[in-house]
Amino acid sequence: MPYQEIAVRYLKALQRIYKDSLISKQHTAELSFRTPLDTFFKELADELNGSKDIVVVLEPRNQSKMGRPDWLIHDRATFGVYGYIEAKGLSQSPFDTKPYEEQFNRYLTLGHKLIITDGIDFVFAFDANEKPQLL
Repeated sequence: MPYQEIAVRYLKALQRIYKDSLISKQHTAELSFRTPLDTFFKELADELNGSKDIVVVLEPRNQSKMGRPDWLIHDRATFGVYGYIEAKGLSQSPFDTKPYEEQFNRYLTLGHKLIITDGIDFVFAFDANEKPQLL
């Protein structure tokens, strides 16, 4: 399935949940939106890799006393880590990573790439010495 279809399906699912959240006022800003994000990341991994060798783990175990990023992406055969994804609450304001800088830097000390998202904006960081870049 092409990348564009995956992105459109994700945004439609996110929009549906967001509209429901406005009506019911029962959704949490961060946790309620993880289901479409999880599906998005898994479908992207399959599409971009072309095989089922990439595993996307929602809520992995703690990573070496550095905390627990929301997603871990690793190779199925070697368990080699490709990187982590951390999601923060969906917001109508521009995504500001500053309040979470200490947490993100801990994850970056693990030596792997990190994607930080609020569900709309995706920020990519290679290492703790580099300023995160908006994708």
